[in-house]
Amino acid sequence: MMSLQSPPFNRKTTLIFCLIATGVVLLIGGLTQFNQLPLLEGINLSPRRLEFIRGWLLAAIAIGIILPLGVVLRWRRDRAVRHLWGYYVLVMLVQLVTEQVLSFLLFPSIVVSIGTLYTLFRLWQLVRLQQLCTPASPLQLPQKRLQNALVWLLLFFWGANLIILFTITWPAIWG
Repeated sequence: MMSLQSPPFNRKTTLIFCLIATGVVLLIGGLTQFNQLPLLEGINLSPRRLEFIRGWLLAAIAIGIILPLGVVLRWRRDRAVRHLWGYYVLVMLVQLVTEQVLSFLLFPSIVVSIGTLYTLFRLWQLVRLQQLCTPASPLQLPQKRLQNALVWLLLFFWGANLIILFTITWPAIWG
């Protein structure tokens, strides 16, 4: 049975992931700057695709950040909700800060590597969260059906995000 402290919902797993992801991204950045990886420093998108990505980023803010943050704020007194959704929001915030800092220090296209790593971790979080939000789960969560629906929405959204990363943005930076 999965508990509240099961990976990926604990400090150790989250910290280790963030450190490893940052290390991998710094390695990718360094290898790219020394021309050891065939990655472009900019994101080479057509105007149509650029417009699509801008819209997708707005959807990511609404669906991927605001909705989960709303869950945390709505049920902030519930320890399980605060814990589970809090780790989701925490990792999202770490990703945003990492993208801002490293795209400034290294180059803009590094956000594709960061986004890919964090999307994979987020999908793991959501799969585990979905297991806890099912009606059969012994964990008592307020509005379990509503939270389960949100988890499924997020799973589909971030799964689609991974497809977009591999079909649109990675080809746009692969030199």
